[in-house]
Formats: sequence, C-alpha cells, structure tokens
Amino acid sequence: MKKGVLAWDKLVEAIPYIVVFIGLIALFMMLLYGWIGTPRSSSEQDFVRIVGELDELLAGKGQGSIDVPIQAESGLNIVIHPKGASPARCQGQACICLYETKENKLVEHCKMYKQISNVCATECGPICQTEVRRVSLMPGDTSVTVARGCNDISIT
Repeated sequence: MKKGVLAWDKLVEAIPYIVVFIGLIALFMMLLYGWIGTPRSSSEQDFVRIVGELDELLAGKGQGSIDVPIQAESGLNIVIHPKGASPARCQGQACICLYETKENKLVEHCKMYKQISNVCATECGPICQTEVRRVSLMPGDTSVTVARGCNDISIT
C-alpha cells in the first residue's frame, strides 16, 4: 500500500470524530452565548456606559465631567449608595445601582466601589459618599452627566 492511500484511509476514519468535535464546540459556544451574551435592555446598556465613564473618572486623579448619551425610553432610576448603607448585594461597600422593572419584578443591577469611602476629608482627597443619592432620568432625556468633584461623584 502506498503512503497517500494510507493517509487518506486514516482521514476517512477520523471524519466522524471530527464532526462530533465540531458539534461539541458549536454546542459549547451556543451555551456560552446563552449565559454571557444575553441581550440587555436599553436601561442596562445605558447603566453600563454610565458606570464605564465613572470608572474612567475615578481612575484619573483630577476633577472633571463626561456627558454620556442614553437611549432608555422609560427613563432610568439610579441610586448611589454610601458604604455601610448599601443593598445586600453590595456587601457593605459603596455602590451604584440601576433599578428597573422587568416582568412585574424590581430588578437591581449594581456595581461596587471599594475606593469610595464614607468618611470625607476637609480638603480634596479620596472620593467619599455619605448619603444616598437618587437620580431619576425621565423618558426623553438623551444624556446624563457623570462628574467627579474634589471629594465626590455625581450623576445628573
């Protein structure tokens, strides 16, 4: 028997295994997409953009503000919670949460911020938050401003 014929025979024998392997990879990708890639509501997408811009401001050392475009048709209900007065899912840390109603249930999406303290210095220093701040954006609002001041953060 020639080498080429032998290699061809081995390839033909391997085809069922290759098909099963490709099928398993496809199934894995579908499951992964189902868990991770679930479509987000426009409110969640807006919240992710707002938190992303806030992260940029917190990573820098100076003060500033960023206008973030939003698309939520039903408005947004965002709450900034100080350390020690946050919901259970924030584990006592300062956090920012989006509250929305899905299928007649209140759904909470939160991002924790360990770098936000509940003790404020008199001069410019670490970011602090001492009280709960609620931000309600109305339907039709097209942008929100995320700002970092001397010691604080705000969303308006």
